[in-house]
Amino acid sequence: MTIVNMLEAKTNLSRLIAEVEAGGEVVIARHNKPVVRLVAVDASSAVAAPAGVAEPASAWAAPAPAKWRVPGRLAAKPDEKGYKRQPGTMKGLIEWDDRFNDPLPDDELRLWNGEGD
Repeated sequence: MTIVNMLEAKTNLSRLIAEVEAGGEVVIARHNKPVVRLVAVDASSAVAAPAGVAEPASAWAAPAPAKWRVPGRLAAKPDEKGYKRQPGTMKGLIEWDDRFNDPLPDDELRLWNGEGD
């Protein structure tokens, strides 16, 4: 039986699960007090998800449509209007002058702060 603390369990979860699958037993402790015991689940005694609760992998089961796939990298999913964000499309189209970093006039600053009409 292996006893590990929380941090070690988080860091080495895959290794600990492999140990349990191989027939071992792992106990996770918090402040040196045993809290959880990891044991292998028998397939015949596995509990089904409650009605209306999706299986964890079901959200990823369907592959992304081909138009979203870009070879070698993840593609952005279009928003509700069908637009995909493309960094750099507005480059050079937005300009501002030297007044950009100037403080706001007092009357406009009051409006931004919700102090006026």
